[in-house]
Amino acid sequence: MKYGFGFQRELIAFLRSAAALVQAGIPVDEVLRECLDQAHHRSMEQVIAGILKKINEGYSLAGAMKNREDLIPPVVVAIVRSGESAGSLASALDHAADQLEHQVTARAEIWAVLIYPAAIIGMSLAAVIFLSISVLPQVSGIYSSAGAHLPVLTRMVIVSGKILIWILAGCFVLAGCLAMTPLRPHARRLLAAVPARMPFLWKCESARRTWLWSQMLGTMTSRNIPLQDALEIAAGSSRDDSLQRMFDRILVRINEGMSPAEAFRTELQVPSLARRMIASGDRAGNLPEAFRQVSGFYQMEYRIRSRRIIAMAEPAAIMAAGMVVLLIAAAVILPLIDLGDLVR
Repeated sequence: MKYGFGFQRELIAFLRSAAALVQAGIPVDEVLRECLDQAHHRSMEQVIAGILKKINEGYSLAGAMKNREDLIPPVVVAIVRSGESAGSLASALDHAADQLEHQVTARAEIWAVLIYPAAIIGMSLAAVIFLSISVLPQVSGIYSSAGAHLPVLTRMVIVSGKILIWILAGCFVLAGCLAMTPLRPHARRLLAAVPARMPFLWKCESARRTWLWSQMLGTMTSRNIPLQDALEIAAGSSRDDSLQRMFDRILVRINEGMSPAEAFRTELQVPSLARRMIASGDRAGNLPEAFRQVSGFYQMEYRIRSRRIIAMAEPAAIMAAGMVVLLIAAAVILPLIDLGDLVR
């Protein structure tokens, strides 16, 4: 999706409101007008207005949404289409909102893991920069006028602060460029490969990805969307190149005549426990329930592993901040001690 949490929350609220109004027996065009009046996000207003226009032109709700797949995920369109076909549009809209909520929850949990250590480290770096550009240069001037040299540690802190300023400036420029220019596939693959080089992060990331893709497939197959169509939609809606290739490989195997159990069993990117659970569901003839069980298990595993990372990251960040404070204190106190000797 193009927009961030604000737009996603508005889209979820739109789907929930539309589900409640459809359940009450209100026609779809009136539902859309009511949701348009309730929308608070400008982009969401434009989306709803565009859907309403297509509805008035004779499109189905799913068909109207498909024209805005730049903003509405394909999985939402597929779930709504299945609900229209089965005559259960209200429950389909609720299922689509559930799917989006799972994605938003996963992203929010990632930020929750990172924000506290990042804040501690950021404040430490800010202290280094502040001292190196405002306090220590004044001390350096006093030493220069006395014909003496600053202690080595103090000079190192001053140089480190200047280097940090350039690094932060480069990061802001790079972030601006990335915001204006989409990442190329090769660059996305390089970034996605970073957690794989850190085993403790990779297990957490693998659990998160398994939770989300199994939840997506479970939601779609429970709406009577064929597994092949669900895999194709999942591949088209995923922004992770490795997941896209995984879905494509599984889809090719199923189209070649493999059972879903065999197609998933031969895919090494799928965790071994998930492969066994999917195989059991295939034998029992209940793949949607198997996908939901996989999703529930790996959601729990992701949360356990993310809490472990927080438990390790917080003390590490505090220790790093303590070391920085110690260096800053030494860089300030040593010149003062030497300055007292110079005065005497």
